[in-house]
Amino acid sequence: MLEIDYKKVINDLEEILKKAGEVVMKYYGKNIKIKNKKNNTPATIVDVLSEKILLKGLAKFGFPIISEEQTLPHRSTHKVYWLVDPLDGTENFLRQNTEFCIMVSLVSKSEPVLGIVYLPNTQTYYYAFKNGGCYRKKYQGISIRQHVSCKHIEKSTMVASRYHLSAMESFLSQELPIKKVIKSGSVGVKAVLIANGKAQIYAKKSDKMGSWDICAAEILVREAGGVVTNLKGNKLLYRSNMKNPRGFLITADKKIHRKVLNKLKKYQ
Repeated sequence: MLEIDYKKVINDLEEILKKAGEVVMKYYGKNIKIKNKKNNTPATIVDVLSEKILLKGLAKFGFPIISEEQTLPHRSTHKVYWLVDPLDGTENFLRQNTEFCIMVSLVSKSEPVLGIVYLPNTQTYYYAFKNGGCYRKKYQGISIRQHVSCKHIEKSTMVASRYHLSAMESFLSQELPIKKVIKSGSVGVKAVLIANGKAQIYAKKSDKMGSWDICAAEILVREAGGVVTNLKGNKLLYRSNMKNPRGFLITADKKIHRKVLNKLKKYQ
């Protein structure tokens, strides 16, 4: 059993992520060089600099670290390790909207036990740890408990990709009896919208997606009272291959989750 003082770790992570966030915001709105990775997603010097700060800060805890921008193979046989996305929503950052974040999670026995999503433009943290709840706080501010909202699909809001709306998202938006659809960038930011009650449904599938895209987001939503599975309704596992080609479904409620899964059977 993993024995760790989650609250102390969160306090330490607050300072580490603030430093990484300061570097990110230093380049916000600037002309910076862009290169495409092998999966044809953008990367910049900002991703690399943020990662450097995070790797250095997380090293003090003694657990192995897997990060999106590392050149090492994205595989893990470790029972406990950090999973890092130094800049989730790089395209949004480059387009100068505020839908980007930094995500860090701690994985134990193939599941997240701690996660934090940091929005550097507002210095706002969303964090959660296993059986401890989900919270929002400003830098050195007071933690406020977060809860999902809405138990009826007819009153639900679906959140979808701002720039890369998929066929599956279009299908769900038309087939589900939901109230409305809002568009946003970044997996982490979309998950926050569900954790804080502003949205209730988010589904995604992409061959470009890795475990670092969803791990911190998953524990935030789960600890806020929501449900997270893959698109077949099975538990997400974080082990061996760090890719997540099967996608995920995040909802605010079990009944809503079942209804979306049933609709997805017709799509798949």
